[in-house]
Formats: sequence, C-alpha cells, structure tokens
Amino acid sequence: MTSILHNVTDIIDQALGLRTIGNRIYTSANKSACIRLCSRSEQNRQIDGSSLVRSILEQIAANRRELNDKCLPCTGGRNWRFETMYDFDLETKYEMQLQKAIAILLDGEWANAVPTASGLTECRETARDIDLVQRLSGEEWRFVELKAMRRGGGGCRGDQTPLFAALELLQYALIFHFSKQHAALLGYRADKNPVIAAEKVHLEVLMTTNCYFYRSRIQRSRNSTTDRFNIEWVHDLISEGLRALNEQQPHLVQFDFCFSEFSEDFEWTEDDHRQLHLIVAEHEFQRCRDELEKSEVGLRLQTKIRAALKDRVPAVLS
Repeated sequence: MTSILHNVTDIIDQALGLRTIGNRIYTSANKSACIRLCSRSEQNRQIDGSSLVRSILEQIAANRRELNDKCLPCTGGRNWRFETMYDFDLETKYEMQLQKAIAILLDGEWANAVPTASGLTECRETARDIDLVQRLSGEEWRFVELKAMRRGGGGCRGDQTPLFAALELLQYALIFHFSKQHAALLGYRADKNPVIAAEKVHLEVLMTTNCYFYRSRIQRSRNSTTDRFNIEWVHDLISEGLRALNEQQPHLVQFDFCFSEFSEDFEWTEDDHRQLHLIVAEHEFQRCRDELEKSEVGLRLQTKIRAALKDRVPAVLS
C-alpha cells in the first residue's frame, strides 16, 4: 500500500545532497546530517526551494492519483478537525506535556494533534498529525511543529533538529495544499473539517532554545553561540518554495514560514504537568473546562502558558 508521503523523504534527501556526504548514508532525520548541512550553509544556497516544493507536491499527487482517478473519497473524516485532545498519560514525554498544556489550557484558541492524512490512501497513515493549530480567524490559521527539551537535558535528537522539524511541517503544509485543492472529492466540509477553510496559513517551527543547539548546555560554554545550528539557509529554502507556490495558485491558500523559540527562562515543570494532569483526570471534558477556568491552579497554569506563547521570539537563524 502506498502512503501519501511515499518517496518524499528520498526526494528531500536527494535535493539536500545527503546521499553524497562522505561514505555514510545520511537522511534529513539524522542529527549528524543537520550538523553537516548547517556547516556548509553557503553551498545550500544553490538548492532550489521552488523545485523541492513542486517535486513533493507532484509525489503526493502521484501517490493519490489512482484513487482520484476512481473518484474514491477520503475516509478520514476527522482530518483537519479543530478539537482539543484532552487525554494524556502522566508519564508522557516533555514535548507531549507541553503540546497538551497549550491545547488544553487555551482550548478554543488552539487544538493539538490535528490529523492530516487519515484515509488519503489505502495505507495506514500514522503520525501524520500537526502538533498544534491556532485559529486566528475563519480564514487565517497557524500550523505549529513543536520541539521541546527540558533544561539541562542532553543534546537534541535527530527528530528534534530545526531541519527535521521544518521539513516535517513543510510536508504537512503540502498535504494541506493537496487536500484543499481536492476538498470536494475528499469529502471535506467546513463544519466537520474547519481548518480546510484556511486561506492564509502561518507555518511555525516553535522550539525550546536548547533544540537550536547541537551540543547540550553542559558541553558548551554558557554564552557560546558557536554550537547553534546555522539555519538561515533552511528558512530561506522553505520560504522560497512557498513563495513560488503562493504565486502559482494565489487563490487557493497563502503560506509563510518562520522559526521561533520560547524564552530561555520558560520551563513547564513536572509540578505544572502533574497539576494539569490531576485536573484532567478528575473531570469530564466540559467539567474540566469549567474547572480550569475557575480554579486558582487552572488559572495560574493558563496564565503561564499564555505568557510563554506571547513571549516567544524569532529564532536566531545564523
């Protein structure tokens, strides 16, 4: 069975020249590949962002073409929903803790784990969810790829690098572009799939500051910026590709892209996580919302998360 993103990783890796670095095979999911690419950023200026975006879109269309030709609809009616997923385990990883906190505490403004590709092909599409989606208006939305580590942790993993996060978000954006283009065939409706109505989408990679460094704080000097990923070329590559796409189909959807980071003094603590989990575990959905809005703990946590998002800043690109 063919996935909607079948062969897309190969297209990306070929465009980035990853197959030709040394004697080892790298992919964009490798931290070492990100370090190498960010150290040769001037060479990366030659990568054609518009060609990369076009190739990915063509591959997505090819992966769905047979079903389109048969006029078979999408069976994933929950794609592009806007709902908060409340349930989570107490022992979940930090990144998920933060994702849940934002969506739950700012329910109605943000939604988490928004599916993009369920039922688009006959393949079982897994882990194709956008971490966070913010509704700015009926036509304007923000898609966020979230990467986060606790302070004092080790260096980021391969799937926490800014390169991997940006490319992951780009793929979801292009699935959205395809889905919006074929919304009628795929059975999407504004009442059940409200995100599909977006005419302007802000793509944002939002990370804790330590994810922008390839060495941990312990491994680098306190004020060093030399171990920070040089990602200006990634920003420019994706922005170039999206600008070209915007110009080709200006009436479908308009995208822009940015990297941002939480304030370095922000930390969602284990105590914050336990207190939120306790409220969610003790109350049903509607009662949980009421409890969060009236309890001292709920209001404190909500204020903390809202301030963290308000205080996020553009990431240092180089």
